[in-house]
Amino acid sequence: MSTIIKGTSLNTSTNTMPVIYLFYLGDMGEVRKKLGISEEKYPHIKDSYHVFKYGLSENFKKRAEKHEATFKKYGIEPLFEVSHACRSFSSSKCRK
Repeated sequence: MSTIIKGTSLNTSTNTMPVIYLFYLGDMGEVRKKLGISEEKYPHIKDSYHVFKYGLSENFKKRAEKHEATFKKYGIEPLFEVSHACRSFSSSKCRK
């Protein structure tokens, strides 16, 4: 997995790790080529823009593996950083 992990590991616990996630997919120019997105259809989106995929998951490890498998089909390796791990969505640390 092409990842940047700080402070925690996806494999440290058998529990799920709920998160709001943000994956970096690359610059629009590269993503456009790999996904076959027409430049003529979206001329206002510059090749230099950064492309992200975001979402909410109760099991980040599983979600990360699924996104990696999906985007790998197109030659894209999602990049992400775990900067804050929570044990549940109701954790006071997660609500800040």
